Amino acid sequence: MSPKGRGTETKRSLILYVRKGCPFSAHVRATLARMKLPFEERNLAEERHMHGLLSRGGRIQTPYIIDEGKNTEMYESEDIVAYLARTYGVRRRVLA
Repeated sequence: MSPKGRGTETKRSLILYVRKGCPFSAHVRATLARMKLPFEERNLAEERHMHGLLSRGGRIQTPYIIDEGKNTEMYESEDIVAYLARTYGVRRRVLA
C-alpha cells in the first residue's frame, strides 16, 4: 500500500460518538482539533447513531471513540484524551 493510502486510512479511522451539549464530548472534540486528528463525528441526536453505539459499546454514554486503525474502543473522556496523547502524540504540520 502506498503512503498516500495509509494517510487515507488514518483520516477515516477515528469515530467519535457525542451528545450535543455534553461537556465531556466537547473536551474530546477540542483535543482532537488541537491535535489536528481528523475524525468522523456521530451525534446521538440521530437515532441510528444511538443504536450503533449501543450495539458497539453496550451502553448509551458519550463520549465513545473507535480507533479502527488500532482496533481500540473506549468510553470516558479522560481515558480517551490519555489514549490519544499516548497513541498519536503531538501532531506536527508537514511542510511541502
